Amino acid sequence: MIRKLASGKYRLYSRKKDPKTGRRRNLGTFASRTAAQKHERAVQFFKRVDRLCSRRFSRDARVKSGPPERAVGMRVACPINA
Repeated sequence: MIRKLASGKYRLYSRKKDPKTGRRRNLGTFASRTAAQKHERAVQFFKRVDRLCSRRFSRDARVKSGPPERAVGMRVACPINA
């Protein structure tokens, strides 16, 4: 969510409210609305990439053969980030 501040700048807020405080998280302040929208798209993209990579990591770690202590600590390269 993008809001215009009294100073003329634009601030990007989280879409969800924090249950503890009841406020939205500040995701950055930008000089133009275009810059705020660009950052919002980047935030949405990386939320999705992180979710996909964490699922892939947990699935691959279970499938790996060998002692479990090696499989748990092993990082699997995410093809989206490569």
